[in-house]
Amino acid sequence: MARNGIQYEDVQRAIDTLLRRDEAPTVQKIRDILGTGSFTTISDHLREWRLRRERNRDVTPGDAPPEPLQEWMKDLWERAQALAAESLAHYRQEADRRVEEAHAETQAALRKTADTEERLAALNTHFEQAQARLEEKTVQLANAQSEAQTARQQEAQQARRVQQLNDECEAHQRQLEALRAEHKAALASATREHQAQLKQEEQRHEAAEARLMGLLDDARQERHNAEKQAEKRTEALEKKLERVNAELTEQRRHYTALEEKARNEASQRQALESKLRESQGQLQQAQSDNRRMERELEQQHALNRELREKLARLPLPPFVV
Repeated sequence: MARNGIQYEDVQRAIDTLLRRDEAPTVQKIRDILGTGSFTTISDHLREWRLRRERNRDVTPGDAPPEPLQEWMKDLWERAQALAAESLAHYRQEADRRVEEAHAETQAALRKTADTEERLAALNTHFEQAQARLEEKTVQLANAQSEAQTARQQEAQQARRVQQLNDECEAHQRQLEALRAEHKAALASATREHQAQLKQEEQRHEAAEARLMGLLDDARQERHNAEKQAEKRTEALEKKLERVNAELTEQRRHYTALEEKARNEASQRQALESKLRESQGQLQQAQSDNRRMERELEQQHALNRELREKLARLPLPPFVV
């Protein structure tokens, strides 16, 4: 039941005021005009006014509202419908636009992630190939070092052979000197004992000296040949050692370049991994934004449904047929 403070006539006058302002009558607006009254009382009077208006639709033309009032109510109803449709269209377009933007951002993030993964796979393949080449160059370097070690060992053997030939030559010289001393002693003794056999002994001495000189010449020639061979072998070994050293230097430079390239590739890989993580974060953010947009769209749909329901519940203005 309505309270005694606010009467139906007061509420009706406030409703008429709102209608003259082209405003739909509500409990809050009626209370703002009246400046007092409970919401329950005003709501009861407003409900009664609507019931009376519904009953007044079936009255005779003589009791119908004035034609200007009917035109005004018709115009008010059309404007309310247009405003609701415009609002719904605007909300629907905005929601569709946001969904399309979120979908486009998601697709871009997915494409960027796929590109990053492809580049990372290519870098991994290149890095593995570089490691294989580095291992191959390391094996070649070890082989070159082994060959250099073998060449140094052969050079040491040649040096020992030359030293051995020098020792043999010196032994022959000492033997020659001993034979000369022995010969002189024998010659002096033979001269004292056998003056008659001096010529024969001199001939034998000359023959022995010739043989010894021949042996000495042979030893010197053998030493000379051995020295030449040793020099040739040493020169060949030195050239081979220089080539090996040059190859070792080139291998070290190439190995250093490979290490630098591997470090650069590792740095690029880390940068790509960082970009991948950033892309994944952006993708997650885009997915979160998409979910948020979907929730907002659902809220807009709910609001649209609520507006449609309110519009459906609004009473139609009385028209005179």
